[in-house]
Amino acid sequence: MRKWKIVLSGLLILTTGFGVMAMGHINRKVILLHNGGVIPVDRTWESGNDIFYENEKEIRFVSRADIKSIGLRSPAESLQAAGDRCTHFFHRRLQELTPLLRSMTQVTGCWSIHPAAAAVPVVLVLLVVSL
Repeated sequence: MRKWKIVLSGLLILTTGFGVMAMGHINRKVILLHNGGVIPVDRTWESGNDIFYENEKEIRFVSRADIKSIGLRSPAESLQAAGDRCTHFFHRRLQELTPLLRSMTQVTGCWSIHPAAAAVPVVLVLLVVSL
């Protein structure tokens, strides 16, 4: 019974994080590029063959030839983008922990618990610190 509580708590934390990361992307204007890239923008305007855009108080431009379309992102696309951000976030944290776990196993020789179980508190601390 205790394992289910831990699993459900972990899923609740992941779902909450997923929702928080998705909030900034829902109904946001984006520029879709021909190469598959997506640029979230606050506002756009054109000048000659370039489209200028403002994103978080930074003004940049992209060539009109590189742009596929400009419009609002659908909720499904927003959720996928948030999921991608979550995946990249956890992948980077795992890459940071891998050398630490390897060095810990070399020092002690063997573990009484699985190294992944020992990494859970470290992952939670890194998650809280990075947010």
